[in-house]
Parts: sequence; structure tokens; C-alpha cells
Amino acid sequence: MRALLLCGLAYFTAAALPGCGGTETLEVPVVIPPLGAEIVSVPAEDGFPLAGTLMRDRTSTRGVICLHGFHDNRTSFDPLLQALHSRGYNALALDLRGNHASVGRPDEQHEARKRYLSRDAEWFRAMTQDVRAAKQFLIEAAGCDPTQIAVVGAGIGASIATLTAAVDEEIAAFVLLSPGWRTLQIDVREEMRGLAARPLFVTY
Repeated sequence: MRALLLCGLAYFTAAALPGCGGTETLEVPVVIPPLGAEIVSVPAEDGFPLAGTLMRDRTSTRGVICLHGFHDNRTSFDPLLQALHSRGYNALALDLRGNHASVGRPDEQHEARKRYLSRDAEWFRAMTQDVRAAKQFLIEAAGCDPTQIAVVGAGIGASIATLTAAVDEEIAAFVLLSPGWRTLQIDVREEMRGLAARPLFVTY
């Protein structure tokens, strides 16, 4: 996992947060993936479709899940996906539910977008199920070993990663980029203590 921890430094921010409003169907952004990557849809536990970008290494059973910050989206991880793939990882970046291309079905798009933009703490806390869905996706679609999957999170993504650590002891390692004790009203101090027993890289 040493290469994974070093790759945490390769994170770049990009892509402004799109707006929302009205009652019409939201226009879902078109994402051009980096060379060698594929666009995927990850079904969450409640059926909500999560947009993702996957760089697959068919010779490896190691995987990484990348969770972006509040004002970013999954494309901000494109350079990191390439760096991880070059080191033998199956790398998956998700758009958090309610953001960018993860707005769900037409009948739920505006509610999902509203809850994301309103910084609904309950909405973000529930995203631990999305991380578990991404983990299952890597196991089933990329052949990853469930004990060889790590999570990289930036900003609110780091908080979601920390919350997930408290409910999934299989995740092998964590990279937290600009984490906070309390982000978007989500306090993770108690859960952060639980990370001490696992490989952890933190940077600001």
C-alpha cells in the first residue's frame, strides 16, 4: 500500500460545481474519461445510480475508491486514477450522490441536487452505503480482493471515508486529503480514532 499512500500527493482539484433549479430534467454533464478509462454506473444499495470513472487493471486484485470534495467532482481525480493504474491498481472515482452526473433518475434529480447543495448532513452521512456499493462493484466488476481495497477522500470525501471506516473493517488503507474534524456539520472525531489501527496518509 506504500505506493497508494504516495499517490495521495497526486490529487488535483478541477471542475466547478454546476448549478441547479427549475422543474425540468437536469442536464447531466458529459464526461470524457482519461485515456484507458471507462465510464461506469455503480448501483447503490437503495438503487440510486452513481456515476463513476474506472481504470481497470485486469492483472491486479487491488482497488482504490476516490471520493471528491464538495466543490469538485470525479474528474478532479483523473490524474490520480492514471497514477494509481500505472502502479497496478483498479482505480474508481465516483461522483457523490446529488452532484455532477450522479443525480439519479429523472423523478429524483432535483431532490438529490437540492439535498447535496443544501449540505444536508444526513444525506452525506448516508453516503457510506455508496462507498460500500463501490467496493462491491470493484469486487464483482474488476475482480478485486475485498481486503485489498483502499479509499481516498478529499474534503467532505475524507469525512465520508472516515465514516465508512467505522462500519467496514475490511478496507485496507485510507488517504485523507484536507480532512476536517467537522465538515458540513459532520463531526468525525470519534470515527477518526478508529483509523489508528490501519494504514493512513493525511495531507493538507
